[in-house]
Amino acid sequence: MNADGLVRGQKFPLVQLVASFPRPPLSFKIESLIILHLLGDPIDTIKNLLFKLATCQQMALFWKSECEVILEAPTKCDEDHELDLNDRNWKALTLVTEAYGEWHETDSAIGILHNAL
Repeated sequence: MNADGLVRGQKFPLVQLVASFPRPPLSFKIESLIILHLLGDPIDTIKNLLFKLATCQQMALFWKSECEVILEAPTKCDEDHELDLNDRNWKALTLVTEAYGEWHETDSAIGILHNAL
């Protein structure tokens, strides 16, 4: 197989797939670099994205259960507002913990957030 066949056979379908993904509005330069990164090692990139989603889901389940235990204080709000507030709490805690997880500091973030609550 020549180089032209390799590009059309393997990379072009990936370019089409990546182009169809919804992305935040970024500059053309940044968007091009993201696509080149994905096309450079698509298997590893997709594996890392799936791993990140799995760890976020585990952390969300953890904080959701922790918020039910820790933040049981009744409020004088209606039920809909209280449910929104509870959802906002565990989602925010998940985002903060995952941000610390990028620097391998998940355990310290959990400890700090537990002490703060």
